[in-house]
Amino acid sequence: MKLKYISEETLADLRTNYTAYQSHYYNADDAWFDDYFKEQGKVLTSNISFEVPKMNLDIDYSMSDRENVKISDGCLCTTQFKHNSESFYP
Repeated sequence: MKLKYISEETLADLRTNYTAYQSHYYNADDAWFDDYFKEQGKVLTSNISFEVPKMNLDIDYSMSDRENVKISDGCLCTTQFKHNSESFYP
């Protein structure tokens, strides 16, 4: 899987036009954001590949949070990323 992120222009637009977009931030329906981020150039794809860890989705947060910290910590320590043909560890 490749990491995705928003462009600087998209971030600036969301910050600058917060007042105009404010109603969409507090709306439970994400349709506006789904359409917004589908526009060309809003979301970019990184060259960094990673494997999505299998997270614990237990409804008991005291259990799932504790287990997911273990999973996340293990991924950060052992996952090797490729960037510009060189290896580095986060």
